[in-house]
Amino acid sequence: MKTEPPAFRLRWPHYLLAAAVYGALLLAWAPASLMTGLAAERLPGVRFAQVQGSFWNGRADAAVTLGAQPVAARLTWRFRPSELLTGGLGYAVRMETLDATQAAADGIVRLGPGRVALRQVQARAMLSWLLRFDPAFANLPFGGELNVASDALQLSRTAIEGTARVDWSDARFARHALGRHRIEAVGEGAALALRLRTLDGPLDLDGAGAWRLTGELRFAGTARARPGARGLDEVLKWLGPERNGAHAFRFPR
Repeated sequence: MKTEPPAFRLRWPHYLLAAAVYGALLLAWAPASLMTGLAAERLPGVRFAQVQGSFWNGRADAAVTLGAQPVAARLTWRFRPSELLTGGLGYAVRMETLDATQAAADGIVRLGPGRVALRQVQARAMLSWLLRFDPAFANLPFGGELNVASDALQLSRTAIEGTARVDWSDARFARHALGRHRIEAVGEGAALALRLRTLDGPLDLDGAGAWRLTGELRFAGTARARPGARGLDEVLKWLGPERNGAHAFRFPR
C-alpha cells in the first residue's frame, strides 16, 4: 500500500524568506531620492535637487546653508558592501562646491543605529571663501587654505569619538605671511577638545578650547611674533590686547 507524501504547507521560515527577498528587491530598485530623503532628515540645513541614480550609487545637487547664504554643491555616493561587516551601511561620499577650487570633501560614511561613523576623511576650503558667510568676519583680510583630515570619527546624539586635525596652510593676513598652524581635535564625551599650535612661520599661536554637540564653540589662546618677525602689529592688535609680550584672544570675542 502506497503512502501519500505529506501535503506541502507554508510555515514561518517560508514567510520570513519571502519577506527578506521582497525587502532586498525593494532596496535593489530603491531610487536615489530615498538616500537624499534620509540625509535631509538628519541634515536640516541641506536641500537636494536633480537627484539621479539609486540608493546605492547616485548623485545630486545640494544647497547647503552656511550662515545666511546657501552654497551650491555636488554630492556623489557609492555603496561599499565591505562596510556591512562593521555593522552599518557604508558609502564612499564626495561633495564639492560648483567651483571646486573653493571647497571639497570626501571620505567613507557609515550609517548605523543612532550614529554616524566617518573614516579616511579629507576636506579642504579656502579661508577667505568661508569667512564671507559670517558678516562679522566677511571683511577680514585673512587668507590661506584649511585642510581637514580624520582617520576615524564617530558621532552620536550624546558623544563624539575619534580624532581629527585642521591645518591652516599658507596663512596670511593682508600681505603678511603667517606660516602654518594646526588644530588637533580629540573626542571627549559630548565635545571635541581642541588644541592649537604653530607648525612654522613668524606668528606663534597657542590655544585650547572645545566644540560641543550643541554647536557651542569656546576657544582662547595667545599670539606673539617670533624673534625677527616684522609686519605683524596689525594682526596682533586685532587678535587681542597685549600682556607680557603676548596678545590674548578668545572666541566668542
